[in-house]
Amino acid sequence: MRNRILSLLVLGSLVFAADTQADSLHHRYPIKSCIIEFELNGMQQGREMLYIDDYGKREARYSTTVLGAGDTEKKSKTLMLMDETWIYNIDLINKTGTKTINPVHAPIPVRQEFKDMISQLHETMQKAGGKLIGEEEFLNKKCEVWEIKALRSKTWVWNGIILKSIVSTMGIRQEVRAVKLQENVKIPPDKLTLPKDLKLTEKHAPDKMLRNFNPRFLGQ
Repeated sequence: MRNRILSLLVLGSLVFAADTQADSLHHRYPIKSCIIEFELNGMQQGREMLYIDDYGKREARYSTTVLGAGDTEKKSKTLMLMDETWIYNIDLINKTGTKTINPVHAPIPVRQEFKDMISQLHETMQKAGGKLIGEEEFLNKKCEVWEIKALRSKTWVWNGIILKSIVSTMGIRQEVRAVKLQENVKIPPDKLTLPKDLKLTEKHAPDKMLRNFNPRFLGQ
């Protein structure tokens, strides 16, 4: 009996260790949680709030923006929400949106090989012709600085999260800048919950899109 109990304890510890290792391998970000407030200036103006929880298993980005001015002014209020099953893109004004299966957990054969956001963002930048030109401190965080000459853009990246980006093309300058960052904080549950009374349409993304998925650029 003693040997049986000991064996069960050993087996249990091995299963726990395997589960812990599996979880750590699926951390999209190296930080447990954060809340970041962004300011947008340029042709598009407004604010964004980014909520990341449980190392990126859940993520939400709320955007309130105005594009253009005068008769061409277009206001938008959107939410990009991701959990372990779905990615939602919501128009908060019209209460409509789409949901697409999260490719990390998609059925075989379209399931994406897991990559953390640092690796994904590096790949995205390189495919766009980007070059890592150095490191700078921004909001007291050490950031990688990427440059894409064809777009005349510079991007400041911390732990796979874009904290600042500047694009200047055809005389138009657009800047997105983090103005407040809170790390390892409790995320209010309502920020990671879909609003009620939404009209949702399921969207079947092509296999190629799923395999090259990057939520930072989804719906933009």
